[in-house]
Amino acid sequence: MSKLFTSILVVQQVERGAIRLEEPVASYLPPFAAQGKGAITVRRTTAWFGGSKDATTATLTTQPLAVPAKASVGFDVFVDTESSDPLTLESSTDGGTTWKAVPFTVRDDSSVTQVDGAIAQSGTRRWLQAKADLPPGAQQLRWRYTTDATGLGRGAYVDGVKVAGQGGVVLDGERHPEAFTAQGWTQASR
Repeated sequence: MSKLFTSILVVQQVERGAIRLEEPVASYLPPFAAQGKGAITVRRTTAWFGGSKDATTATLTTQPLAVPAKASVGFDVFVDTESSDPLTLESSTDGGTTWKAVPFTVRDDSSVTQVDGAIAQSGTRRWLQAKADLPPGAQQLRWRYTTDATGLGRGAYVDGVKVAGQGGVVLDGERHPEAFTAQGWTQASR
């Protein structure tokens, strides 16, 4: 069955009230819980995908955010790229005129790695969890995926973006995908 056809059927069932987006997929399909996927909700079966062409730059940018004190951004990331095709997390405090790389940590099972704001790797082929501390104040975040003119891996996926700090959640990308401006990124099955 095609992903498009399945998506249409799921949306119809949501409209009828037979499926709830915040319920785990495993509550409808128990075998889906295998291999640690039991907590994935129906809503989280899609992600942002960037990178299907050589020599391009794709950006996924948040709306302006009022980031409170002690805030961080968390997101899931899947990167299968050449070392010369990085995915970079950036922030802007001037409305998008200039951008600065945001260092973040990547967690993979039991290991945690600090990166300087960019990640490029091949062969991993699994989802990783990323987190970055954010300074307080007005800012935008973006994920920039740049490919060179040669070779292309499977690309980069970003999912589950959440910005939170003192006072609660500022951005929940799962609930509000419209809060992003996607240039060269599309929603795809996770």
